[in-house]
Amino acid sequence: MINLKKLLILFALMSVSLGSNAAVIDLDFGMLSPGDSSNVTFENITAGMHDVELAFEIAGAPAGGVQAVGGTFTFGGPNGSIIINGAELTSNIVGFTPIGINFQNVLGGAVAVSSFDEQLLSGSYLITLNIEAFGTNADIDGQIDVAAVPLPAAVWLFGSALVGLIGLRRSDATIV
Repeated sequence: MINLKKLLILFALMSVSLGSNAAVIDLDFGMLSPGDSSNVTFENITAGMHDVELAFEIAGAPAGGVQAVGGTFTFGGPNGSIIINGAELTSNIVGFTPIGINFQNVLGGAVAVSSFDEQLLSGSYLITLNIEAFGTNADIDGQIDVAAVPLPAAVWLFGSALVGLIGLRRSDATIV
């Protein structure tokens, strides 16, 4: 009977340790409005499997319109390597289809820069990476930029027409 208790305790400990094989790294870029940029860094990633969650929120996109969003990520470090097993952009927006992102693997202590450009609606987004880190001092640096909302073409046309009318008025004044 004692051996059965030891066996059950050993089995329970093994199942707990096997269930926690991937550490989760959460990085939050915060809320970004048009023209904003946000940076995050996670340094000294330990060797092993990790799930990296990069969260950001887009606010202020034109009503019903999309906003140009770009991200640049640097992976690697002086003594570390990172293999990216998968990357996906998801959202809480109804009907949003997850977008696969191709990031470059980093081997042998090198550094690789990967980026993405998407047209996104206002809402919350999450980039999920499944990585495997080797060695020590592997880092992730990320930057997300939201393009400034451009002025509509009608504003530029109105401005040029206004300047033209002012020019005509001045030329009429000099003829008299």
